[in-house]
Amino acid sequence: MNTNVGLAMIGVLLVGGVGYYYVTSSGEPERDTPATYPVSGTVTYNGEGPIGAHVTLHKLPLAKDSWDAIFPRGRIEQDGSFQIQTFNEDDGAPPGEYAVTLSWKGFADPTIRPGVDRWKGKYDNPRKPLQTISVVDSEVLMSPIELKGPAIRVSDPVSDGPRG
Repeated sequence: MNTNVGLAMIGVLLVGGVGYYYVTSSGEPERDTPATYPVSGTVTYNGEGPIGAHVTLHKLPLAKDSWDAIFPRGRIEQDGSFQIQTFNEDDGAPPGEYAVTLSWKGFADPTIRPGVDRWKGKYDNPRKPLQTISVVDSEVLMSPIELKGPAIRVSDPVSDGPRG
């Protein structure tokens, strides 16, 4: 009988300890994230903001097959403005040198699933960036990116978006 009582006590302590851990912890593993600094700018295509396009920053020198690389990015709004985020909304990017690329798969409504890149990868090659930037310990306002090209329909997710 004493053995059963001892096992029951161990079980209670074990369950209690696990329960205490879950109640007192957020459930999210803690991670150290580097400091970030605000990065913003504007992009226009034929004089208008390519709403739903994304600006992506690629850390230089470019890493080959880096599974843990982070890619700060920002969604372009109707007026062409964007704010870069890495870990939290509009938090910016960690210090470093970056190649800047663009892709335009999104729509004005961010709840619609992205389609194919309307620019067909033309501006999405970090080996041929639109510009490079340096993030140090202060806010970065990127030089405006002004692109010209053929007219692109942007408002019809049925025509421009994924099918099926």
